[in-house]
Amino acid sequence: MGRASLAAVVMVAVSTLGCLGPRDPGPLEEEFGQVLFWEVTSTSLGDEGCTDDPAFQDTLSLPPLEENTYFMYRVSDDGKTAVAQDCAELDADSCVAVDDITFDIDGHEHVWSPEPESITRSPVCEVFGRQVWRFDDQGTDGTLDILIDFPFEGTDNGCAELDADMAAQSTNGLGLASCEISLSAELAFSFAD
Repeated sequence: MGRASLAAVVMVAVSTLGCLGPRDPGPLEEEFGQVLFWEVTSTSLGDEGCTDDPAFQDTLSLPPLEENTYFMYRVSDDGKTAVAQDCAELDADSCVAVDDITFDIDGHEHVWSPEPESITRSPVCEVFGRQVWRFDDQGTDGTLDILIDFPFEGTDNGCAELDADMAAQSTNGLGLASCEISLSAELAFSFAD
C-alpha cells in the first residue's frame, strides 16, 4: 500500500471516529421514532433473603451470554415511551414490536412494571411474582436492571404460615417473604436505525 493510500485510509478512519464520537445520555431528540440497539456486554444474577430450596434455586440461572446479544427498543415519536423490539437482524425493518413491554421514559431512565403474576396460594394467602425493569441510558453505556420480589396478599396469619411452610423446605430457614432477585446487564450503545 502506497503512502497516499495509507493516508487516505487514516483520514477515513479519523473522520468516521469523529462522527461516532461520544453520545449524550438519551433518548436524544433525533432518536425519537427510531429503534435503538444496545449490545449486552455482561450479565449478573443475585438473590438476597431467598429460600435455598432446590425447587426454587434451580430456576435461578443466567442463560449463557452469546455473541451478538442485543437489547432493542423503539422510542415513541414524542420520546415519552419505548416499546421493546424482537429483531431478526440488526435492522429496524426486521423488528416486530413486543407491545406488552412498553417502558415509560423519565429523563434517561426507562421503567416497565408488568402486572404481578400469582405463583402460589393457600386458602388465605396468595404469593405474587412482581417485576420492575429499569434501563438507565448513560450515553455510550447503559444498565438494565430487573428486580423481582414476592409480595404476599391475604391474612397476616395465613401468609406467615405459608412462608413458614416454604422456609421449612429450605436449609437456610428462609421462604419468599424477604426474597429479592436482581438480574443486571451492562450494555454498550451500538446505533439507532
